[in-house]
Amino acid sequence: MTSHRLWFALDKAQSQLHARKCTPFPTSQWAKRRVKDTTIILSCLQPSEKLGTVIQEWLAQGPREIIISTIDRDYDNIRRIVDALKSQPDKIRVIATAVADIRLQKVNGVGEVDSEFMLLLDDGVRPKHPATLEYLLAPFDNGNVGAVGGPQM
Repeated sequence: MTSHRLWFALDKAQSQLHARKCTPFPTSQWAKRRVKDTTIILSCLQPSEKLGTVIQEWLAQGPREIIISTIDRDYDNIRRIVDALKSQPDKIRVIATAVADIRLQKVNGVGEVDSEFMLLLDDGVRPKHPATLEYLLAPFDNGNVGAVGGPQM
């Protein structure tokens, strides 16, 4: 058990060291335009007090829409958080499933998407850079790319 913890701590430290060496590269105009054709799906079980901040940070990235997929039990709480934001409420939708299953919530959100691109996130994931969404879309400049995975943000 201790050896696993040590391995994870060393792996995390090494990842952080490499991440500090990375610098953003210029993205194409194509990626900048595609941000507005992206839907962000936030899966949320038991919303935390930080959810409002997470939503605002992703809205600042400029997506077409944010779909928050939750369960029936938490729908009203999340709706209150969204209504309290008062910033771009037309860009935020809240949907719910009866069963607490994160995969089902993601699938439920995917069924609601009408944009060309979608980003699947958990409710605690925050953008680390003002152009995070743009950088995640940049690999699609290559027509052979069909999916992109980002780091644990």
